[in-house]
Amino acid sequence: MTLEASGPALADHAFGTVTDLLVHRVATAPEHVAFGRRTDGGLVDVTTAAFDAECRALARGLVACGVQPGDRVAVMAPTRYEWAVADFAIWLAGGVVVPIYETASARQVAHVLAGTTPRLALAGGAEHRTALAEADPDLPLWTLDAGPDDLAALKASGADVDLGEVERRRLLATPDDVATIVHTSGTSGRQKAARITHGNLVGVVRGVGQAYEQVVHDRAVTIIALPLAHILARGLQLVAVAAGMKVVHEGERTRVV
Repeated sequence: MTLEASGPALADHAFGTVTDLLVHRVATAPEHVAFGRRTDGGLVDVTTAAFDAECRALARGLVACGVQPGDRVAVMAPTRYEWAVADFAIWLAGGVVVPIYETASARQVAHVLAGTTPRLALAGGAEHRTALAEADPDLPLWTLDAGPDDLAALKASGADVDLGEVERRRLLATPDDVATIVHTSGTSGRQKAARITHGNLVGVVRGVGQAYEQVVHDRAVTIIALPLAHILARGLQLVAVAAGMKVVHEGERTRVV
């Protein structure tokens, strides 16, 4: 005797890439607060539309700096709002995100860069910039912290790039294309890389959203304190963006409580 059982599908396949998730939120709830951005004066609300505009401005800067579809862009920074902007900007420009743990040793940084050959890198602050520069002196570097080569300067460099070029690149990506190359922490041996596709990420996002509807919704707020170099934190961030959950980043984990 054969027994069969079925249940609702956990993925509807309506979205092919991670940027589709953001585009859908902009279309349906542009003024919804998507992030609480930490500033010296406290938390500042950022709407979905404002976040999208910031990501696209940075994507234009990446295009102006020579990033081509499929190029890798490294990000080495603590958990913070600008990490989220960088993530989506790289995807909008057609790139592949290569996160590096902010605590990675010089040897680990060199290993990741050698294995992925990024077009450029985004550093959180001076210490991360130094680590990346020592690992690859020829790698173009920009910082998330304010300075001469910061994100504002990178955005400004793309002022002449047509917004239509960003959308064209966004639409080039397919579910089978690599979205990010994530490395293990290296605590038990040499770091190993995993290529994760847009389809992988979208499937997880839609599955988690449908399985945990009681907590994943647009009235919820979540604090992300895990390193965004870890796929768990990145996955949570994508789940939040897709569902309209407000995200607050906390890079100093002792302050979470």
